[in-house]
Amino acid sequence: MLEDSIFLIDIVLNFFTGYYDQNNNLIMDKPKIATKYLKGWFLLDFVALFPFDIIIKLISDQEDQGTTSNKLLRLLRLPRLTKISKLLEIAKIKFIKSIIRNLGYNIQIVKMLVIMLYSNHLFSCYWFF
Repeated sequence: MLEDSIFLIDIVLNFFTGYYDQNNNLIMDKPKIATKYLKGWFLLDFVALFPFDIIIKLISDQEDQGTTSNKLLRLLRLPRLTKISKLLEIAKIKFIKSIIRNLGYNIQIVKMLVIMLYSNHLFSCYWFF
């Protein structure tokens, strides 16, 4: 039930989430966003939201758990896995972009530490002699 709620919220949010076109312009026009989403991922998202678990429980009885029809109905839940893999891929891409964006700062910090250590070494050598 919670999983279905999350998928439903995701569908609603996708109708309001802007996108970038081929010219790298941010599109925030609601009809254009809805059209692009309906032509793209909406069908897969809608199928992933469909409650196949409830249908499987209604169709099959307790002793009919291993039949072919039951297994075929379970295959209908595959769009959920596809949707989850899409979301994980997006999250992974955002994580990699954040690492690359922060890489410049990390390199500057390492350079500063190396310069400080080398300066400290030179001053220590000068002080010793």
